[in-house]
Amino acid sequence: MQTANAIATAPQAMVLSADGSYLYIGGNPLNGSATIVRCNTVSWAVDLQWQVPAATGNYGSGIVSMATPPDSPQTLIISTYSDILIYDRDQHRLFDATAAGFPAFQGHRLLFAGQKRIYGNLGYTAPNTTGFCLTWLNYDAFGISTF
Repeated sequence: MQTANAIATAPQAMVLSADGSYLYIGGNPLNGSATIVRCNTVSWAVDLQWQVPAATGNYGSGIVSMATPPDSPQTLIISTYSDILIYDRDQHRLFDATAAGFPAFQGHRLLFAGQKRIYGNLGYTAPNTTGFCLTWLNYDAFGISTF
């Protein structure tokens, strides 16, 4: 049996595709961009790996949480310290949350993804308050959208 530490550097988040085919592990190394490693759950071999680039003006990308939609095992949605990104295999969809016009997300947690929506603690709370705010973002083949 392998551990996440043996597969990815500094693992921070893991998610299994809805069909159980892939285990995605997001790592946050201390000196660089976050890395995604995808393991095939039949062979337990790493079959795909890529780096998540840092947002403009940020030193690192930093993965906070991840989700996979129910109908697409090769799609991965990532919440970083400043954005929400969608990947098909290792290809970034054109519109991330920032490109769609949403302000920086500051590492809010993804809970799950439906076929057209991403759900999580993505809301904005007033300063000096705590709490959970369930909200969602719509997405399509181009990425996160405002519709």
